[in-house]
Amino acid sequence: MSSSYHPQSDGQIENLNKTVEMYLRCFVFDNPKAWVQMLPWAQFWYNCSYHHSLKMSLFQAVFGRVPPSTIKYELQVTDPPSVQIALQERGDGHTENAG
Repeated sequence: MSSSYHPQSDGQIENLNKTVEMYLRCFVFDNPKAWVQMLPWAQFWYNCSYHHSLKMSLFQAVFGRVPPSTIKYELQVTDPPSVQIALQERGDGHTENAG
């Protein structure tokens, strides 16, 4: 949304869009075409970030508890192969974009 279509807005959406855009640019710097794959991480980041207006994260406001942290997946032989692959790919995304 833009304030040009909604003149009553206070610019909050524009600020949110700038912030999400900056996050995605940083996260996909090495591979700009992968931005769509990073949208779930952008959503997770936004929902788990502290919001000054709420004095807590959106996650905490909705669920009443602190958001979960992400930790590196350690291969478990008891996990189904599909779970192993999904969690390893998630971990690879953290590792590749962390440094």
